[in-house]
Amino acid sequence: MKDSHWSVIENCLIYTGTDFVAFVEPTEELKLVSWQARITKGDGSEDKSAITDYYCSLSSAVQDVEKFFNMSILEQREQFEMRSKPS
Repeated sequence: MKDSHWSVIENCLIYTGTDFVAFVEPTEELKLVSWQARITKGDGSEDKSAITDYYCSLSSAVQDVEKFFNMSILEQREQFEMRSKPS
């Protein structure tokens, strides 16, 4: 996590990319203390759609976010559109 795209605000890690921003924060979803990674368009306020995944460890959440942002912008947009649609 030596990337300059990461920042910290209170208990939330934030990864800022070109088109998307990711928030990694603790959650008690599913009655377990876990980590939530949420990737949104822009700064996170312009669109309600998001990719939200849950992880057992902070390390796993950070790795998955970095994996998303290591894709090309076109691949990020395609993944976001595909994964953020309601089931």
